[in-house]
Formats: sequence, structure tokens, C-alpha cells
Amino acid sequence: MLCAPNTLPSCEYKRREPQQEVLHQVLLAHLETFLANIEAEGHTLPGHVEKD
Repeated sequence: MLCAPNTLPSCEYKRREPQQEVLHQVLLAHLETFLANIEAEGHTLPGHVEKD
């Protein structure tokens, strides 16, 4: 978001914490099952996807 100088405080940068969000927690909880299913079906994910 671009903000003009001296605008409302809501324009200040606020760091996100994706590790605290529900989506991240759900993905983390089911990641191993997802990867096992992909492998069982004979598929692979790009290396950078599995690494991250």
C-alpha cells in the first residue's frame, strides 16, 4: 500500500506472521499425508516446493 506522508497510522507497515495463520497450520498438519499421496500416485513435486 502506498501512503502519502503524514497519513493515518493505518498506513504503517505491519509485518505478517503467516506461521500464526490458520492456512499455514492446516497445511503443516497435512503436509506429510499430501506428500505421501503424491508419491503413491507416481507423481513428484518440484524440488523447491518440497524444500519449502
